[in-house]
Amino acid sequence: MKLSFDRKDFLEAAKRLCKVAPPTHNNPILTGVLLEADAENLEVTLTATDLITTVCCNLSAAVYEGGSVVVNAELFANMLRLFDEATVSAELSPNGRQISLSCGNAVFTIGALSGEAFPRIPVPNPEYTGKLAGLPSLAKHTAFLVPRAKADGESPKHCVRLELSNAAARAISTDGSRLMCCTKPLQGENKPVSLLLPVEALTLLASMVGEEETLRLKSSARFITFESDKMAFITRLGTGSYIDADSVLSAVTALYEAVVDAKALQDALDAAESVALVGDQLNMVFRMDGIGFESNSERAKSKFYVIAQVTAPMPPEGFYYPLKKFCQGIAAMSGILKLSVTSAGFLLVEGTGQTLFQSPVQYREKVLKRPDKPKNEDEKPAKKTKTTKKTKTTKKAAKAA
Repeated sequence: MKLSFDRKDFLEAAKRLCKVAPPTHNNPILTGVLLEADAENLEVTLTATDLITTVCCNLSAAVYEGGSVVVNAELFANMLRLFDEATVSAELSPNGRQISLSCGNAVFTIGALSGEAFPRIPVPNPEYTGKLAGLPSLAKHTAFLVPRAKADGESPKHCVRLELSNAAARAISTDGSRLMCCTKPLQGENKPVSLLLPVEALTLLASMVGEEETLRLKSSARFITFESDKMAFITRLGTGSYIDADSVLSAVTALYEAVVDAKALQDALDAAESVALVGDQLNMVFRMDGIGFESNSERAKSKFYVIAQVTAPMPPEGFYYPLKKFCQGIAAMSGILKLSVTSAGFLLVEGTGQTLFQSPVQYREKVLKRPDKPKNEDEKPAKKTKTTKKTKTTKKAAKAA
């Protein structure tokens, strides 16, 4: 195998592939990137996989002799990063165990493995095809709710639900007590479909594509492929039933309502969160001229007030929510927010293309703890007198006298 290629293009592809290939593995070939050089079409395909997700990048190159080889992904990216010329030449040794990369006056030679041993995930013929844009925003506003898991990543509790239609794409996530929906308008001819994407794969793909980049979707019963002009991202789909978001949201009957600016609310919540501990609660009360918040922690107490348009105030006791989770959900929203609360305290927050559902919690009183009194270094503890036989005899004699 012998070829030359553009260093910048291959470096960008190598950075993407390093996110997929595990840095260490019992099978060394999985830590590598597969290079397949096609002399007829003058292109090179770079592939990395962790056996769950596979990413392929197709790049143009001057291929003099075709072939395939596997090199360590991290080492390959680091070498390309160190080169300072525009063009890199690569040549595989006759025995196929080493590959030399040269650029300018620098030459690196590293070990290589046969490309025939590289695992390939079979992708069946697609049952659905469509288009999607704005994936990074969909992931940003929903993935934070879902716990990560590599071992059981296809379970619904580790997935985000993606719904596509002609007019929009909607991502839905939940952690059991919260529900988040994010909607992005689309222009295309998508047939309605609902897919479960493992959150690990979704966040990984979101880090590789741009907000305005349009992806082509191809899905079957078990796999989904996202394609761009130079990349293909293949991963397994989640399996199982998922929460019906529309049923949950439509069941919210608002009794108390308020409208507030997201930035003003986030700034106020940041102050409360800075002194909060995990498990602390936040009390929220809609008043006539704004929203009052109070947090009572073992570390500190805080009260703050946010100006808002309140159409239906609450009773003075208000409702309680998990402080950390509440702040995390509000931080993912933007624009003008409409807050609606039911008689039982269930909260619905509606923003620009975003909807958050939050369950209340039962009030749990916490007592503010005083900090431990600092010890004075000058004060030394009194030394204990060591009891010996001589000491005991002296005490007995004194007592007898």
